Amino acid sequence: MVGRPRPPLATMDIPGAETTASFPSGHTMGTATLLLVIGYLAWSRHAGRRNLLVGGAVAVVGTLAVGLSRLYLGYHFLTDVLAAVALAVAVLGGVVVADRLHGLDSGRPQQDSNLQPTD
Repeated sequence: MVGRPRPPLATMDIPGAETTASFPSGHTMGTATLLLVIGYLAWSRHAGRRNLLVGGAVAVVGTLAVGLSRLYLGYHFLTDVLAAVALAVAVLGGVVVADRLHGLDSGRPQQDSNLQPTD
């Protein structure tokens, strides 16, 4: 399943520039993971609708730009890019769990969007 060959050389913008396995797209996975994790960590420390929207937009646009560039250059199949994004979301899930557990251990107050101020 992992290690699938790349698309044919004839479809590549610069044939032979990429010689490693195609599945999953490492560029897309790295970009998506970085942007999602940084966005989540920034939002979890400074929660707010604006921060969530900005972080989400940056993550989506950045990931789309890299993923689409890999497809445009002919270095990956669509499934390579989609699998990379799915893996990045799984990593984000692990980071969220670890961050929440760390917050409980350190006594850091947890953000709960359903709670209203009590003053």
